[in-house]
Amino acid sequence: MPTTPTLGQQIQDARKRRDKTLRELAREIDVAPSYLSDIENNKRNPSDEVLKKIANNLHESFEGLKKFDIRIDFKELVKQQPEAAVLFRKMMEDPSFAKRALENDSKKD
Repeated sequence: MPTTPTLGQQIQDARKRRDKTLRELAREIDVAPSYLSDIENNKRNPSDEVLKKIANNLHESFEGLKKFDIRIDFKELVKQQPEAAVLFRKMMEDPSFAKRALENDSKKD
């Protein structure tokens, strides 16, 4: 079953197409190699500033890479769905709330 490529995979593939090592790219965009490695391995997410440096250096489109960034903009989510903030607050106050909600949801199926 094919999987959706991640932002990290896209960056790593672009870097390899340019025949650059991780250390070379890290040096050229002024970040630590360990940070770039974490990005490529989907352990950390780059800021837009760092992603723009990566895109420019690898001659890739910032927007093209950005579409693989699956982080949720929580402020935008709450603006569109205010009930999300209420649910999040309940989950923070009562960790078992999410488990109960998921169990109830699965009973509906």
